[in-house]
Amino acid sequence: MKKIRVIARGSRFNSITNKKYTDAELMCVNLYFEDIINVANEYNKNDIIFKYEEQYPL
Repeated sequence: MKKIRVIARGSRFNSITNKKYTDAELMCVNLYFEDIINVANEYNKNDIIFKYEEQYPL
């Protein structure tokens, strides 16, 4: 078994500075997600993505 970290960030730009928001700023507006999961040694990355898409639809 392996542990992997899943991180999802929204892509937002600060209109004043014309730079991407930091992780801390994204956390404030709920556009940052982080999770650690256990997977088998041979795992399919797409299955993990589909699992999270089902749990957190847009």
